[in-house]
Amino acid sequence: TNIPAPSNFWTGEGFVAYYDQQGRLNIWYNGEITELSQNRPKDLLVQDNLLAFTDQGNNFYVWYNGKLQMLERTQPLAMKAYRHILVYKDQYSRLQGFYYGQPVQVSKDIVSGDFYWGSTITNSNGGKNFILVTADSTGHGVPGSIMSMLNISCLNETINADKLVEAADILNATRKKIINHLSNDGSAEGGKDGMDCSLISFDFQNKKLVYSAANNPVWIVREIKNKDEEFDNCRNDNSFNPFNSSFCIYEVKPDKMPVGKYSEELKQFTLQKIDLQKGDTIYTFTDGFADQFGGPKGKKFKYKQLEELLLTTSHLTLDEQKEKLTTAFEQWRGNLEQVDDVCVIGIRV
Repeated sequence: TNIPAPSNFWTGEGFVAYYDQQGRLNIWYNGEITELSQNRPKDLLVQDNLLAFTDQGNNFYVWYNGKLQMLERTQPLAMKAYRHILVYKDQYSRLQGFYYGQPVQVSKDIVSGDFYWGSTITNSNGGKNFILVTADSTGHGVPGSIMSMLNISCLNETINADKLVEAADILNATRKKIINHLSNDGSAEGGKDGMDCSLISFDFQNKKLVYSAANNPVWIVREIKNKDEEFDNCRNDNSFNPFNSSFCIYEVKPDKMPVGKYSEELKQFTLQKIDLQKGDTIYTFTDGFADQFGGPKGKKFKYKQLEELLLTTSHLTLDEQKEKLTTAFEQWRGNLEQVDDVCVIGIRV
């Protein structure tokens, strides 16, 4: 198929988006041309296999892998959030000091209530920390993605505008902002949505991990270096539990409360710290993988099986481990419906 001479065009993975001579937004994908908008959008972003734009009526759209979906009418928040996500995706792959594996993210719908988000900050000692948030917003699909945009906007404001640097302070302040935004949502409860998440902050120079977590744990897997003395470098920290003769694991226990309003009295999030060793792998995740029904009896995958899967594949590269996770999820799910969004991230020091 020949593409008419465009007035402007953008290329993504496997597609070309362009304005035709009448100002309409079209996309060429799989040999076919599809009109996405009759009028030139107010704002447009293209990266990888995703296109996001806002039309003249302030409707926000995402085109992903051949499918177009309208998300919401609050264009400034939506586009700001997506712009930050796309910029972060570049930053994620270029960071120095740690090797980052690619996230395993399987969305139940075109868009996801699970998200990962990051920012570089200056810590209290003047050094650089990288913050990574892995989150599960209330809902999934379109409702979840809209909630994710609010959560991302509040995180961005807390870190980049308010300049907070400690993990617990960031979650406390973000929770306050989310509650304030949702206090007048029209519901009797005054907005109890929000997110479960882990927030981990890497001190690159000193190989330290600082973290706070809301309902979602974090796992740190460490290789046993000295095979002659059983579990030697794991015994240096009593928090680590041996899995076999090769690896041990430490579970970062989360605070049992969300980043948002809930029925009990609001408490401050806990700040925790741990020294990292070269070769440590940090895993952050949402509950979608563990909660997926499947297998021979149609039961949940569960966290114990996910832990064993990660530990038994920890000797692989993170790209290879991602393939194992993806295969395991699809084989377990089989022909059953995916019940929730899924996000698993592996980070190797």
